[in-house]
Amino acid sequence: PAPVSCRTATIKRIADTILGALVGALPGRMPAANSGTLLVMAFGGHDPETGRPFVASELAAGGMGARPDKDGIDVIETDVSNCMNIPVESVEMNFPLRIPRVRLWTGSGGAGRFRGGLGLEKVFEATTTDVMVSHRGERFASSPWGLEGGAPGARAHAYIVRADGTREELPSKKMIVLHPGDQLWEYIAGGAGYGDPLDRDPAAVLADLLDGKTSAAAVTAEYGVVLTPDGAAVDEVKTKESRAALRRTRGR
Repeated sequence: PAPVSCRTATIKRIADTILGALVGALPGRMPAANSGTLLVMAFGGHDPETGRPFVASELAAGGMGARPDKDGIDVIETDVSNCMNIPVESVEMNFPLRIPRVRLWTGSGGAGRFRGGLGLEKVFEATTTDVMVSHRGERFASSPWGLEGGAPGARAHAYIVRADGTREELPSKKMIVLHPGDQLWEYIAGGAGYGDPLDRDPAAVLADLLDGKTSAAAVTAEYGVVLTPDGAAVDEVKTKESRAALRRTRGR
């Protein structure tokens, strides 16, 4: 009988469990697992110019799980919650924080016939004063689960790079302090894949590579796709041979 926080994290995990339980009852109709609760942070301190206290919030979503007939959506909230990512400009204009990097996290979506949605890579830097951070991430210890042979999504992780270059790994939940010049690096989990990656349309694999959503190594190792020497097209013959070899190796 006491007040608690993180209710959304609990609700999201319950929803994840229910959807997972329905996989057996509704085959071919349920999506693979998503990134879970979005990253939630609060930044606080005193503005060095005015001396007044400030509080800033941060919400950052990860990847949606792939569906039976579609890829997952990148960097989006799903099922029981609905929040948008906070624009960089609104934070930098109003608080002593800089965001030097925001981009899709390449390769974070689980491989599959349909690929999981990508998670997010985002960096926060304290500028002119100490900033206290209430850090609440999710999916640091468990990966979003894939379906029908799809690969899990990448786990979330985070670390601090101090102004002197030292690096500190972070757990999912912790109170921390950033000093001017310190950077907080966040990687929010990707969604899981659906179906055997060796069944993915090779043209879609190439498109993901060109869009920066997957790596050159994953194109061959996970999807069995072989490109022409200039990397601009799929070598259909070598791809067929590569996939046949991978299926034998994987017992498929």
